[in-house]
Amino acid sequence: MTFSKKSLAAIQADVNNIKADVNKAYNIVDGKKNDYTQEGAQKAFKTWLYQYDVPGKLIDARHDVQAWRDSAQRQADKARAKLYPKANDVNEQLAAELAVSRIMGRGNFDRESFLQQFDTLGATATRTLLIEESIARGIISQDVIEGYTMQTNEDYRQLTTQAQKAAALAHSVEHQIDYLERKGDNMHLEAGATASVDVSKIEGAEVEY
Repeated sequence: MTFSKKSLAAIQADVNNIKADVNKAYNIVDGKKNDYTQEGAQKAFKTWLYQYDVPGKLIDARHDVQAWRDSAQRQADKARAKLYPKANDVNEQLAAELAVSRIMGRGNFDRESFLQQFDTLGATATRTLLIEESIARGIISQDVIEGYTMQTNEDYRQLTTQAQKAAALAHSVEHQIDYLERKGDNMHLEAGATASVDVSKIEGAEVEY
């Protein structure tokens, strides 16, 4: 199955349409509730949900949300990969290992000294390997490196912030999908606050990734 690229606002519109189908199914069954037992009403409700292809639409919507969130994160990951490149071949890898060995052999470093060294090396395989080795030895933490990267590279900071916001918005839509799936097994289940949010007007939801 092929899924077209779309914004989260468009995905929210799809979810809103699914909600309308669920409500339609509920109203049909509830309008004849005197004709059903409780179990019979639930069975009829689920039959109507399948009639409107609600289960399939929810699967598609969840896939779209995941794809949207993952695409936002990929942009940040690509920006980070440019800042911390890997060696392109064996010779470059060997050169990086020798350089890191020399740096490490100079003696004890504090955090600030290492960060200054990172600045000096720039976006090279040597810097990438030095960071990996420093983290492995417990000299510096991944959190410190992330903070350093956010502080020293505006593009990466913006893309990471954008990806974090995208993840939060996507989580909100996933809550709605979760609720609609659970309602399929309990037609009288009420939507909580998190299942009633419409993210389409929130900044960032309009972006297509």
